[in-house]
Amino acid sequence: MRSFVVEPMQYGKLFLAGDAAHIVPPTGAKGLNLAVADVRILARALADFYSTGRRDRLDAYSEPACGASGRCSVSPGG
Repeated sequence: MRSFVVEPMQYGKLFLAGDAAHIVPPTGAKGLNLAVADVRILARALADFYSTGRRDRLDAYSEPACGASGRCSVSPGG
C-alpha cells in the first residue's frame, strides 16, 4: 500500500488538511485521525491569528501537521 504526503502543507494563504494533504493506507485507522489532527492544529493557528493578529502559528502550520503523519520532513520557509 502506498501513502502520499504533501510538503509543505501550505502555499501562501492556502492550507491543506486531511485527504487534500495526505493519503495514507486504511490500515491502522490513521487517515481520519490525521485529518482531525490537521484541523485541530489549523483551527488553533487561525484562532490565534484572529485574536492577536500574529501569523507565527499559521506560518509554522506545516511543521506540526506534517510531523503528525510521520512521513515527511518540512524544510524551513516551506
